[in-house]
Amino acid sequence: MKRLETHQKRVLSRNLVLISLIFLIVLFFILTTGIKFLLNAAVFVSQLTNKNKPQITLTQKSNFFGDIDINDIPSATNSSSIIISGRLVNYDLVDFYLNSKKIKEVEAIDNFEQQIDDLINGNNEIYLVAKSKNNSSTKKTTTYQVIVKKEKPNLEITQPKDGETISTEEVKIIGKTDKEVIIDVNNFPVVVNALGEFQTSVKLNPGENKINISAQDIAGNMETKTLTLVYEKD
Repeated sequence: MKRLETHQKRVLSRNLVLISLIFLIVLFFILTTGIKFLLNAAVFVSQLTNKNKPQITLTQKSNFFGDIDINDIPSATNSSSIIISGRLVNYDLVDFYLNSKKIKEVEAIDNFEQQIDDLINGNNEIYLVAKSKNNSSTKKTTTYQVIVKKEKPNLEITQPKDGETISTEEVKIIGKTDKEVIIDVNNFPVVVNALGEFQTSVKLNPGENKINISAQDIAGNMETKTLTLVYEKD
């Protein structure tokens, strides 16, 4: 009985050694020839799938970095000219475009400042393109909308009338103007609603009073009116 058990253990040991040896041989094959075979097969398939695809050539250097930074540009003006300034990084040329037309090209190192003329009444589109003499890299800025408006804003005082005599110490000033207009009454800002209507109260001194009212739009155009009111107590 003991001899049989010993024999079975020896057979089991030989089988384990044989299985381990076979496993090591297969593993060695996979780590050498097998991986190479898989890589070659992948390359072959890739070449077949890309055979008919057009080749793309990059004209811009992948390691190039450049930037253009523009200082604030007004959204509205009452002039046909504006000054545009900014800063360049790794660029040395700037093209200026007004209403889709190139109007200027200037050389610049780091900072630049340029006057742009011939803005038209109404809406204007302005953008810049930074370029480099040494390579084909370019960078376009945001397109800026600049409104040119030269007419003064409307300013109408509906109450009180100029030259009116007031019997109360406090008087209400009521009027109307255009949208997006700032109203000041005696240098104090007054709220204007969406319809352009405004009102405020002013305290009067005995006798003659001068009330200065100004309206200024987003382009900087200003209209002013002065009311003369006489305060007489009842």
